[in-house]
Amino acid sequence: MSAFGENDSPWDRWSPPWFDDDGYSSFLESKSINGFSFFREIHGRSPSSQGNGNFLGGWVQANGCKPFPREATYPAYIADMALAGLWACHGSDRPFYFQIDWFEPHQPFFIPSGMEEREREMRASLALSLSWAMTNNGDPNLGLRLPLVYERYRKYWGLSELRTVEDYLVANALKYEVLDEQVGRVLSWLKNKGLYDDCLVMVTADHGEMNCRGGLVDKGAFLNPRVLQVPLYLKMPIDCEGDAGVPMHGTSIHRAVSYLM
Repeated sequence: MSAFGENDSPWDRWSPPWFDDDGYSSFLESKSINGFSFFREIHGRSPSSQGNGNFLGGWVQANGCKPFPREATYPAYIADMALAGLWACHGSDRPFYFQIDWFEPHQPFFIPSGMEEREREMRASLALSLSWAMTNNGDPNLGLRLPLVYERYRKYWGLSELRTVEDYLVANALKYEVLDEQVGRVLSWLKNKGLYDDCLVMVTADHGEMNCRGGLVDKGAFLNPRVLQVPLYLKMPIDCEGDAGVPMHGTSIHRAVSYLM
């Protein structure tokens, strides 16, 4: 059994992997990128109302004010590592299990160059959550419906500026598109090698995202429904059969499921 990436050794700290993953640093060097910097940053609320709060990521450029290519992002690096690992499985008749843990779309966000037009489209069609507007305006009814822990959490992780909320929502959506490209690379490899139809492919996540609902972001307000809800997509093998021998390929099942055993 082998592993790679940010989770292959015990942690005694938390940091976005693109800051301290030596493998990623080498990956950037192979693409002639000597570091990067954020030129547009997103920050949360400061509890003291003085200065910036939590760093939530933003838009990046390569050192020297050069464009930062999408193929040099951390999702692209993990996809490259995954494809190298899949090559090692190719050609064997033995079944294999392969797990890819992408950091994205978790914040802090890391938005590369080349997405400017997509960003403009998103901003033009952005619909802000009503619950954020009510919270920001001090709506008393909303306050009565939310547990006190949300108010405490909002003090440190709340977003109160309209521009910051817009930036967060747009950056979150752009990060999904960056990740989607790299997931597509892996699935395309499986199809090109004739393995896709025989594979069970599962896509899920470890938690949801409040995404500015009620003025909150990330995952830390305990038992928030949006944090508890996670995606679960299963692409079954093409010859897999369910109950009564009915083929499951191409079937949609609209049912709540739980990871709890």
